[in-house]
Amino acid sequence: MSRTKLLITLMFAGCGGGGGPNGLLPDAGDVSPDGHVASADAAPPPTHKARVDVQLIAPGFSEDPETRIVGGFVSQPVCARSTFGSCTVTRCEAGQRDSFAMPGKLHVSYSGGEFGWDPGALTLLFDADIIPWAAGELVVLRGEGSTVPAFTTQAPCPTTLDGGYDGPRFAVALDRSQPMHITWVPAAGDAVISLEQNPTFSTENAHVKIECTSPASAGAIDVPVAALAKLSFSGSILDDVQVRTWHAGTATVNAGDFAVELRVLRAYTDQLTYYKLSQ
Repeated sequence: MSRTKLLITLMFAGCGGGGGPNGLLPDAGDVSPDGHVASADAAPPPTHKARVDVQLIAPGFSEDPETRIVGGFVSQPVCARSTFGSCTVTRCEAGQRDSFAMPGKLHVSYSGGEFGWDPGALTLLFDADIIPWAAGELVVLRGEGSTVPAFTTQAPCPTTLDGGYDGPRFAVALDRSQPMHITWVPAAGDAVISLEQNPTFSTENAHVKIECTSPASAGAIDVPVAALAKLSFSGSILDDVQVRTWHAGTATVNAGDFAVELRVLRAYTDQLTYYKLSQ
């Protein structure tokens, strides 16, 4: 057989097999009405959510810089979750905890090194008295793999978001019958507004976290009454709500059954408000 005839034969053998098991094209059932061809090897969408927050708390007037890494790979949700517009609420009743999968050893890297530890099947709790990333640098997150398959993702470090005031504010009244109006100095990118009640997870009270997202250019957001209604009132100091506004860089990667979201959040140490609930 000549070389020309051999090439033609191979070309037809590779392209003409239809949708059978040995062909390159899927069966007709794999083609959607709009003509999209689904890959037979496409992985199913993730069924679990994970979040790793790298919180960068830049020095204000009296505090040292701090990097906190918090979050977790939730394998079995127990706490109640609800959504109100751009705000999500997670409420864990006293003694309640979600169940977590094991990501293996985690590495959070910067240009001069990395933080590394193995959280096991627990929430992520890591703290360092430095901020090794400048604005615009990439924060790289890598999991070596365990119950959660190995993965790597990265997100940009944002600038420090200015909450528009100097020093923490204490005992600010919070009337849950009205939306909570929060402002900051407009910036590019996204802002994340976090409200947390009972952040130490005391077993005496529910732990409630409200998070709202907004274009940072908006400079303000109203937390809706329906979200504030999820906060607890018992008359104790555990009712106080800590509120901070962050500048955010985000990225998401799939790792087996988990959609892993990395958020790099940056704010000033002193710009934290403690709200006191009125009944």
